[in-house]
Amino acid sequence: MDDMSVGTDRTGCESTKSQLGPDLMSRRRFTSFAGYVAAAASGLAGQSLPVLAKDLPKSDLPSGAPNQFASQAAADYEANMRTFGGRLSSDPRKLDANVPHNTPWQFDVAIVGSGYGASVIAARLASKLKPGKRLCLLERGREWTPGTFSEANQLAFEDPSHPISMPQTSLSNDNLIVLQSCGLGGASLVDFGVASRPDARVFDQDCWPEALRDRAMIDSYFDLAELELGMKRWGGTEADEAVRLAAASKRLAARGGHLESPLLSIAQGRVDSRFPVVNKQGLLQRQCNACGECWKGCNVGAKSTLAMNYLTMAKRAGGEIFSQTEVHSIEKVVDYYRLHINHITLDPSGRVSVSPRCITCRVLILGAGTIGTTEILLRSQSQHFILSSQLGRKWNTNGDTIGLVGIPNTPEKMDASFARNRGQGAGPVVQKSLNYPSHSDFTKGVTVLAGNSSSMLSHWMQLDQRTKRSVEHSQRHDLMIGMGHGQAEGSIHLDRQGSAVVRWDPNQDYQARMHSELARVAEASGGRLHHNPMQKQPVLHALGGCCMADSPMLGVVNHKGQVFDTIFGVDQDKMSREHKIHEGLYICDSSVIPTSLGCSPQVTIASLAERTAQLITLEPKYADTFDF
Repeated sequence: MDDMSVGTDRTGCESTKSQLGPDLMSRRRFTSFAGYVAAAASGLAGQSLPVLAKDLPKSDLPSGAPNQFASQAAADYEANMRTFGGRLSSDPRKLDANVPHNTPWQFDVAIVGSGYGASVIAARLASKLKPGKRLCLLERGREWTPGTFSEANQLAFEDPSHPISMPQTSLSNDNLIVLQSCGLGGASLVDFGVASRPDARVFDQDCWPEALRDRAMIDSYFDLAELELGMKRWGGTEADEAVRLAAASKRLAARGGHLESPLLSIAQGRVDSRFPVVNKQGLLQRQCNACGECWKGCNVGAKSTLAMNYLTMAKRAGGEIFSQTEVHSIEKVVDYYRLHINHITLDPSGRVSVSPRCITCRVLILGAGTIGTTEILLRSQSQHFILSSQLGRKWNTNGDTIGLVGIPNTPEKMDASFARNRGQGAGPVVQKSLNYPSHSDFTKGVTVLAGNSSSMLSHWMQLDQRTKRSVEHSQRHDLMIGMGHGQAEGSIHLDRQGSAVVRWDPNQDYQARMHSELARVAEASGGRLHHNPMQKQPVLHALGGCCMADSPMLGVVNHKGQVFDTIFGVDQDKMSREHKIHEGLYICDSSVIPTSLGCSPQVTIASLAERTAQLITLEPKYADTFDF
């Protein structure tokens, strides 16, 4: 890299202190997929269960922990992680540990991020590592303990200088706010825990690589991801919003409206039970108490975040996990990669400290999300490391549209609404969804989620005065989330400080169509739509930026997730007829999805990661690293 004072340390890394700093924070192979699934889904075999939480001292909790279940949730987590010394994440000093085999790299595999792509691939590759090989996972956020999410926890719009102090941050431009997770477990910490498979016709589009244009090709991976995430349908009492959406679906049946109970990654059972449930990984979880605060971070311990499944699988298999470790940029060095990273600490006063360092790896997998992964690659391009011209393009909002539905109130309902704002008895944020699977043109269809988190709605309404003025206080307002197809595409660029910015202009025709659909659903449910009155559109499910394609002229990675190498243009290899790639470099997260899915994307990301992991372990060139 240019303009750096360079020195070599004992790990073979070059010191880059002049460039990095606080200002840059910002065998035998499986012969059938059935064999792969059987090995992957072995679950509890050979695993000892953790001690019960009642045997442990209660953890100290910050003032304002939101409910009476917080203490037991924190103690359960402590019990779960006792085998690992109390935490999933390791001492960052282990990043510099000596490697027992003679290679120029410290880690055989390094994975950046810990969301639905990165955690899945970490679990699968760690389980296949040969003895003496090392795998690390790097997450910029902190490791969050259930029960310690503050009651006052807000989306970090107002204080972006402290990205690790909140489990969710945002990237804002003139007309949108992109929500980003920040913590070990990625979006699973703060999402709604909903699993939805896209309409099969979504994968028929030409924007997908040919190998993926039939969704049946990856349905087995969908099955596997849902199994590991502990997905099942909500079996508790339905919230008012879900009941109203069910009524709307009957009134809209003639138009093809279809009601679904989506799969949820939430432990269910008797809330008053003295005993926790034991999940597939042998970890303790509490039953959902219907507080409706999934979006803040579950303080009950009911949500099956990635720490409760894939990350634990990776750790048990020998993977090393490092939180508060941000990757700034990467370098390609012959047959391995050098990662320039910042270890981030936050003292009790809230001051951030950054310790720059670097590590090396043979196989590098980027899973930091649409903004994070794209930002790293944009910073890393050089004359020796050339990527597709499509990098940063085809970014999309997954068609996210937010609406407020005004429901006429009686005094009794207004009192109930106030209780709901205090998080009493709302149930999971999403319990029902409405879509149009029989629509002849799937791109004209829409998925509508009826959200029932009054606290989330209240928080969004506080973001600007115009929102508060536009809402009639004589009404109760429900949250409605729509996802569809045909929204405008945007792009990601770097500003002068080297940080990502999103450029996006809404498609007015799409916005009008979505407004019409949401208004129709609102009317059918007995209410009236206040189309998102916020000055900036919240984007819950950003996709793209490093899209999959069959050619570097159309995307950044191929169907395996391998990054195209365009140093010699877009020529194909004369023997294999495949486009050249950067050996050992993969992307596995939401940034590779080339189009809106029209539904929550989490399980699609996890399924593609399951597939990529299997393909990596079957690569002949990695036979010395992974067991067949």
